Amino acid sequence: MSGGPARGPVADRPPISRTKVRVPAQGDWAIARPRLVERLAQGARGPLTVVTGPPGAGKTVAAAAWAAADGKPRPVAWVSLDGEDHRPDAFWAVILAALEDGGVTGLPAPPRSPGRAREAFRAGLAAALAGRAAPVVLVLDDFRPPAGSEAARDLAWVLGAAGPALRLVLTSRSDPPLPLHRYRLTGELTEIRGGDLAFDERETRALLARHGVHVTAASLRALRGRTEGWAAGLRLAAMTMEGHPDPDAFAAAFAGDDRAVLDYLVAEALDAQPARVRGLLLALSVARRFDAGLAAELAGPGGGGLFAHLVRQNAFVLPLGHGWHRFHAMFGDALYLTLRHERPGDVASLHRRAAAWFGRGGMLDDAARHAVLAEDWPGAARLVVGDLAVGRLLGLAGDRTLARILGAMPQHVAPAEPEPSLVAAAVTLARGDPRACAFHLGRAEPLLRALPDDRAAPARLAAGLVRLVGGLSRPDAAFRERVRELDALLDGLPPAQVDDHPELRALVRHGYALADLRAGRARQAAAGFRLALPAAEAGAGPQYRRCLGGLALAEALQGRFGRAADLVARADRLPEAPAGWRDPFVRLAGAWVALEDVRPDDARAELDRARAELDEARAAGGEPPDDLAPLLHALLTARLDLAARRP
Repeated sequence: MSGGPARGPVADRPPISRTKVRVPAQGDWAIARPRLVERLAQGARGPLTVVTGPPGAGKTVAAAAWAAADGKPRPVAWVSLDGEDHRPDAFWAVILAALEDGGVTGLPAPPRSPGRAREAFRAGLAAALAGRAAPVVLVLDDFRPPAGSEAARDLAWVLGAAGPALRLVLTSRSDPPLPLHRYRLTGELTEIRGGDLAFDERETRALLARHGVHVTAASLRALRGRTEGWAAGLRLAAMTMEGHPDPDAFAAAFAGDDRAVLDYLVAEALDAQPARVRGLLLALSVARRFDAGLAAELAGPGGGGLFAHLVRQNAFVLPLGHGWHRFHAMFGDALYLTLRHERPGDVASLHRRAAAWFGRGGMLDDAARHAVLAEDWPGAARLVVGDLAVGRLLGLAGDRTLARILGAMPQHVAPAEPEPSLVAAAVTLARGDPRACAFHLGRAEPLLRALPDDRAAPARLAAGLVRLVGGLSRPDAAFRERVRELDALLDGLPPAQVDDHPELRALVRHGYALADLRAGRARQAAAGFRLALPAAEAGAGPQYRRCLGGLALAEALQGRFGRAADLVARADRLPEAPAGWRDPFVRLAGAWVALEDVRPDDARAELDRARAELDEARAAGGEPPDDLAPLLHALLTARLDLAARRP
């Protein structure tokens, strides 16, 4: 018992440790979190409050702080549960002890057998609670009954039958097996989730200060971001930082693989799992995001069923929406470290299987990332070329994710097949290294003829893209022919696949228009650039800026300076293009517009603007310069000198 003689029929229950029915004391490291205390206070005014979060999220600390708020205990019956307490006989014995300590009288003895005795006990307990003048708040800390638990069903029945006389507060790692949907529908459920328990910046700073640790605002944000506000992770970091000579450096470098953090996560959240669930956790640790399909791929046919259990029971598994989930960052890192330690031979094969699965689903970025992590560079290159995504590496689209994934491709990848060399050519060209691009392209071209038909067309397209983009700065007589070849290759591929890459059509149309512009056919060039604009805008990349620049210059060449000014303004509202994609045409058109705006009574501002535009155009021209931009630059510079009275 909890102390003192037992009253009534409860006297024949077994002794209960007082620590189980006492509100836990707050450690000297605990900090005030008024927002959670207020949420719990509001919840305790209704029938049911559920606090869920991963191990170490601060569930118990928050509930205990509410129970002892203002320095005096509330009328709360507290139960600290462990695994054995979830057996029906032990469960009700400890709850009766807590209720008795809370001042509830007339409690029935716990049932000794199932059936009618159990029903009579439930009715007697509900009657004893309903007869009270004031409600009692029952807190069940770490409530984790097994599936199909009779105790959980009986608790739900008592909560409903006792009416407003019983308020229930549950803390758990996952949703308890109670009819939460009913209480949610009637607005009688208060839910405090892992995101609510996460420490904000103020609370993080207060926790560090409690350990005598003070860091800069940037270090604080880095530490909180890395831990995602997880209380245990922050406290373990703070304990490690006590007395550290450079706490800011520690906070910036804290990666979650600190030994204390790893040991805690493995003991609390991994080793407590059944063997099959543990295996699934380790297998999924290779992925940044996962769903039931990937679980089945990595863990075998039973993985999908286990996954549903995992999502329900593991609070470190966080929803992303549409069936996708991820691990809490520190938990995921701990799992991956454990996988590499326990099953090092499985890491590469799991990444390869994930790459194949994502590839079949058309999720190229994920597929390429896993292929790279498996160090399967040829496989990653085949994925990119086969998906017609070399344009993304070249910067034709705004998203640079794929370029970052493949940017570290080693230069010594054996050229037994052309795709790795084609990818390397695209990456180096986008970085502004035409020499390296030419080297890789030269290695790829002899291998193109040996490819099977299903790989030949995408590979030739990739080679054509690299040649065309690489030739934009200095076209020769074969330029228009290269554009035609690329156009024909696109026409021979599945339309749906080509439609997924609008940047490719934009490049072809831009190429035709550029050829007309260089031939002096300004009207035809303007029509071509206008035709390219929608596809370039859909690609959302620097190619859109180039189309705007070409069209602005074509309009200026026809004397349509108002239209040219509008197009320059549109281009200037776009994000700045990468260094390898800066094009002089926007700046040349801007200089031309400025020169046309020069007025005798106020010439200085427009002349200064034209001079600045020409300086930027020269910087954007690159080396070697193309044949049209320097000519226009020289002519506009001469006009500027004349306007400035420097004949």
